[in-house]
Amino acid sequence: MPQMAPMYWVFLLIMFSIMLMVCISLIYFLFIPSTPPQKINLINMNNNNNNLPWKW
Repeated sequence: MPQMAPMYWVFLLIMFSIMLMVCISLIYFLFIPSTPPQKINLINMNNNNNNLPWKW
């Protein structure tokens, strides 16, 4: 079986990378509706330093 091992590991690596990309895209699609206000607060942090955006 040593001849089949490299192709098997390449196949496993490809499947793992595809699963990782799918999970990351799913997390992005789930968290995109809540991220833009925080990004706006982070951009506006230079204007008003009183209210920090990470004061939940």
